[in-house]
Amino acid sequence: MPDYRRDMYKQLVEQTEKSERLERVNRELRADNRWLRTEVNALNQRLENLSVSLDTRIEAAINKATKPLEEMIKQKDLELEKAQQEILRLLAARDKDSEN
Repeated sequence: MPDYRRDMYKQLVEQTEKSERLERVNRELRADNRWLRTEVNALNQRLENLSVSLDTRIEAAINKATKPLEEMIKQKDLELEKAQQEILRLLAARDKDSEN
């Protein structure tokens, strides 16, 4: 005749051991999760710093590349303004000559 009490006790012990094992694994996973969160936060901070650094470097490179072009544009604008003034002067002189 089966001993139900012994079987129930054995099942209880097995379930208790399983529960303890799962709790231990759960604690280990939580510790790993905390460590991973710390690592992710550190990597996110590093990525943000690299992004800011990269943005600064890109802005400096753009400024370095465009500054000579801006100077050339200013120079051409001055030349254009002088040419327009010369055209107006010549037109005024021509109109004055045609009046005479």
